[in-house]
Amino acid sequence: ILVDGKLVFLFHVEQDLERIYCRKDNENVFLRVADSNRGPLTREQIKNLEYDKNIRLFEDEIVPDFNEEDLDQELLELYKKKVNFTSDNILDLLYKRNLLTKKEGCYQFKKSAILLFSTMPERYIPSASVRYVRYEGTVAKVGTEHNVIKDQRFENNIPKL
Repeated sequence: ILVDGKLVFLFHVEQDLERIYCRKDNENVFLRVADSNRGPLTREQIKNLEYDKNIRLFEDEIVPDFNEEDLDQELLELYKKKVNFTSDNILDLLYKRNLLTKKEGCYQFKKSAILLFSTMPERYIPSASVRYVRYEGTVAKVGTEHNVIKDQRFENNIPKL
């Protein structure tokens, strides 16, 4: 397009809700909000944005330091019977259920496997607990009007909660 005798390029960029973009020259990531950019974002902010846009799934992340001895063997045997799995290698079952990955012949546990079958998932995922809070009335209040009647935290694998 020519404007006042000068050549002007007009670009239309389609909205893409499934990707996060970074500048190639310095790898900074910015969040586009309305007509402005916010950033650069920290690694934690980028991770949260990826969760929000379903680019990254929490339960599919690998926990490299998981110790296989922390698996709840009783629960695994019960699960094995429920799904009629006949092999002795329980790791094959977890792999087939997409709870593990294989890398160079070694199994790597995903957070989903730990949440389901670890004896102590909070050892590997600090937020792996359920908090129950009961209030007097229907509104949570603070300060001198604090109205919490019961506050209890449950820590275990998901089937045993």
